[in-house]
Amino acid sequence: MAIRSASLNDWESICALVDAAYSPYIEIIGQAPAPMLADYQRCIQSQPTFVIEEENEILGLLVLEVSEKGFYIENVAISPIAQGRGFGKQLLLFAEAFGVEQGFSKIELYTNELMSQNIAIYNHYGYQETARLEEAGFKRVYMSKSLSRSTQN
Repeated sequence: MAIRSASLNDWESICALVDAAYSPYIEIIGQAPAPMLADYQRCIQSQPTFVIEEENEILGLLVLEVSEKGFYIENVAISPIAQGRGFGKQLLLFAEAFGVEQGFSKIELYTNELMSQNIAIYNHYGYQETARLEEAGFKRVYMSKSLSRSTQN
């Protein structure tokens, strides 16, 4: 598996991957999850956006946000055909290493409160819940993790 920066040539594959990864949640949360509504052409052009691939097939996506407010994982998505194979873990570790390289001491993310499996995964990798808010019609669970060179494993 290889992680690389996304290009506009990846846009259609990224959109298909996001739709496949998040469509099972439509019934659970009663609407399309926020990542399904994102403009991935804009993300590729303006944010650190990465894909993980195997044999030239994009199997995962990582969109980061770096701002004066902090360092965030905006989206991590894994194709259903690749779930359970460690791709998500690799993208999380990549995001954390990226944050350390950029000088951040904390990484943050949010997920929908009804995506309990995602919350459990993030907890497993050391993310702690910091808030629950309703924004843009979504009930979100905010989480964060302290970063240091010694926490990268």
